[in-house]
Parts: sequence; C-alpha cells; structure tokens
Amino acid sequence: PPPPAAVRPETARQFEAAREAAKQRSATNLQAADEADLSSASTRRVGTRVFALRGERWTELRKTEAPTIVKVKAFSEAYFKIMEQIPELREVFALGDKVLVSGRNVSIEIGEGGMESMSDSDLSRIRSGW
Repeated sequence: PPPPAAVRPETARQFEAAREAAKQRSATNLQAADEADLSSASTRRVGTRVFALRGERWTELRKTEAPTIVKVKAFSEAYFKIMEQIPELREVFALGDKVLVSGRNVSIEIGEGGMESMSDSDLSRIRSGW
C-alpha cells in the first residue's frame, strides 16, 4: 500500500482545536469544564470566567451585550482605581496587559491605549454597571 499522505501542520492544529472545542461544549458543569482541559495555552479560567487568547488579547468567552466598553491603559492610574473598586478584576487583569472582560452593563478593555486617569463619577458609573 502507498504511504499515508502527510498531514499539514495547519490541518493538525485545526483538528486539535475542533476536538478541544467539542470537549468544552460537552461540559455541563465547572468540574466537567476543568476536565476538558480549559487550562490550555490559549484558554484560562479566572473564577467562573473563561478567557481565550485571541491574537494578543485575553477575551472573555461569555456572550454579553454590554452597551458600554471602557478602554483603559494597562498599569495606569485608572487601571489601579478600577481594581481597587472592583476587587474581582485583580485576578482577571493578572492575565496580561491586554484583556477584555464584561460585567452586567459595561465591558472593560485593558490595553496599550485608553483612559489613563478617571474621575470619581466615571469610576462610579463603571462600578454600578459592573
């Protein structure tokens, strides 16, 4: 018989990604999700939130329709004020310097650009929308 055709690396990666996605979709609770290996290099769990590395940014996988996206410069005064007011974001922001996370009515995008300082009223709006 002829030798098997070589599998292109791109096809192998797509297959593995599809297999991991199928495991994740079949997870019915957090324990099952953990068993589906959500700790892979491109996926991270922070508390009950799951993030995927898309390009250089960690993006929360939960679908939300937050009408407001607040862009904040990583490690700026505004960045630290938000963590102070919403402590649950400390672990989320620890993922890296490019993160998109969603609350109830507001999403926060951490990156190279964005707000460097924030008024108390801005911070209050973010906290109330969280």
